[in-house]
Amino acid sequence: MAEKNVILPLNNQKNIERLKGVLQFIENHYMEKLSQAEIADEFYFSKEYFARFFKKHTGMTFIEYLTKYRLQKARMQLMASNSGILEIALNNGFSDDRRLILAFKEEYGATPFQYRKMERNKEE
Repeated sequence: MAEKNVILPLNNQKNIERLKGVLQFIENHYMEKLSQAEIADEFYFSKEYFARFFKKHTGMTFIEYLTKYRLQKARMQLMASNSGILEIALNNGFSDDRRLILAFKEEYGATPFQYRKMERNKEE
C-alpha cells in the first residue's frame, strides 16, 4: 500500500511534465497545420490515449484547446495591427479566413472585423 502512494505522485509529476511539453509544442507550432495524431506521435502516445490524457488534464479536447489558443493569438494580432483578416487567419494557423471568422464569432460573439471596430471605438 505504501508503494502505491509513492508511485502515484511520481506518475502525476511525469504527466505534468508531458503535458507541459505538449503545451509548449502547441505554443511553438500553433501557426502550422497540427493534428492530434501528429502530437500523439511526437510525444509517444497512442491517439486514443492522448485524447483522453489531454481532455483529463486541460478540461477540453485538443482541437478546442488549439482553436482557443489560435483565436487568442489572432485576437492579439487583430488589435495590434491593421492586417487583413485572411493574413491574420493564415498567420495563426487557420486554413482560411472563413474558418477564423466562424471560430471568432462563436468565441467572441462578433466577426473579427466587427470586433476590431468595436474595440477601437471603445478606445476613442
